Amino acid sequence: MSFKFQNESNVPVNIAVSNGGVIYFHKNGLNPGQTWKCNPAWVWYDIMVFWSTPDNRINPAKHNTVRIGTLAATSVGAALAVGAIAFTGGAATPAVVVAGASVAAGLAGVTFEVANAALNPAHLQALYGVDNYKIRIRGGFDGHVDSRQVLTVSRIKPLELLWKNKTSGSSGKVKAK
Repeated sequence: MSFKFQNESNVPVNIAVSNGGVIYFHKNGLNPGQTWKCNPAWVWYDIMVFWSTPDNRINPAKHNTVRIGTLAATSVGAALAVGAIAFTGGAATPAVVVAGASVAAGLAGVTFEVANAALNPAHLQALYGVDNYKIRIRGGFDGHVDSRQVLTVSRIKPLELLWKNKTSGSSGKVKAK
């Protein structure tokens, strides 16, 4: 049996599969359109999915000592785009500058302007390891790049997980809060 993840969002994501707060399986940087699968044991697991950035990669050796809850504890720090966040003059709109070749947007040298973005991880709890789960990941952002190579984000779509237990036939949807 397995947990199969399909990234249908438009951003790379990190995935942590844990039991009792300890990470047993993880995937950093699952890009849009990619699939990842793990084969868990006969215990209960929790899933956490969050936007992938160069600064928030999952490292079980490090994160298992502090428990997974602290991995994506801050919404903006864990999820906002791909680099340094510069808050200008106390304004509510941060400008996020892409460092190098952007992993999250797939565009190099693009400036992000995001209004009041609060991007949190999506969680699934109490999945039985031997059940066969398919988990589809959706969300990301809508926006456009203008002639100055500035990406203006018009809407943040929180990550959501659409899950199906292929063993029991049950299904559901959870959204990042």
